[in-house]
Amino acid sequence: MSDEETRGVKALLLRFWSVSRPHHNVLFFSAGFLFDAATLDRIDAWLDLGLQAAYLFGAALLLWLEGRIERGDWTPKGLLARAWPYEREGLHFLFGGLLSAYVIFYSRSGVGARGALFLFIIAGLLLTNELKEKKEWGLAVRGAVYAFCLASFSTYFVPVMVGGIGDGIFLGALTLSAAVFGALIALLAWPGPKETRHWRALDTGWGGALALLLIGALYFLRWIPPVPLALQYAGVYHGVERQGQAFALKYERRSRWDFFRKRDEPYFYRPGDRLYCFVRIFAPARFKHAILLDYQERVGDRWISRDKIELPIRGGRDEGYRGFAYKARFAPGDWRIDVQTQDGRVVGRKEVRVVADDKTGPRDWRLDRM
Repeated sequence: MSDEETRGVKALLLRFWSVSRPHHNVLFFSAGFLFDAATLDRIDAWLDLGLQAAYLFGAALLLWLEGRIERGDWTPKGLLARAWPYEREGLHFLFGGLLSAYVIFYSRSGVGARGALFLFIIAGLLLTNELKEKKEWGLAVRGAVYAFCLASFSTYFVPVMVGGIGDGIFLGALTLSAAVFGALIALLAWPGPKETRHWRALDTGWGGALALLLIGALYFLRWIPPVPLALQYAGVYHGVERQGQAFALKYERRSRWDFFRKRDEPYFYRPGDRLYCFVRIFAPARFKHAILLDYQERVGDRWISRDKIELPIRGGRDEGYRGFAYKARFAPGDWRIDVQTQDGRVVGRKEVRVVADDKTGPRDWRLDRM
């Protein structure tokens, strides 16, 4: 490329940067979201966890420097002074990267209105924080977004580390988040007389404190999806049997044209049949837990639990832990099987219509292996 062409490309890029300046928040948010969507793998991948921790550290550093500038304690100099006008874009990139990771991970770990509500809150933060300048919000609200990101990260980071989930583990994660956020607020309030530091801490920390309380309330209302668990597959069959390292899944072929049928949906019932549910559930390495398969029958406009079967799971397998349960006594109608944690949070759900089989001859059984 000639010098003239190089100058032309440079001028074009500078013009694009200048023209797009009012939309830099959206561009940097989109860049963070797309980067995470393309690179995030497992929720327990060390590289991904390290990257999110680096994002949190970078956001904390920017907030601390913002606080020092607002108090007049510090002024950027040299190379940092030239880069500082883009500090807000950098903070948007970090928040966008963190929140997009939470959208991806939490959307894999729950279904239903409760899990959707938490995702709606994350999506609302993304939109309100990125689609419009929020300089008028001040440091307290930016701190609240940071505290929300910190607690959302700890909610699955701590279970990944300890290999389990539960109320005690969540409280430990929330306590860790509060300690880290409290340390940041203490740095933002320092230095100065003791009374002044107290007022500064209150002025900058109230938003984060409310965010942490919100996360705690949502958890105990069972509105936070059960990360780091994720349902990868669920299917209904007439029989399931372990054969070596694989599972043989027995289903009925209803006609010669039924090429794509690989499971019993709908389930054609004859007396004596069992309603098998086979699942694959992802859990991190070293993870041990027990989930429940809750067989529910639709009665009118309500779902009535008819049987709950416990299934112990172990983590580490990319394709998920495989297991199954069955129900021997059931009737034709609408059924669903909720895959639940022991505290009642739904990891995933499988619905199936059970139809009385009017045929009496031999059935065409097929096997699928998984």
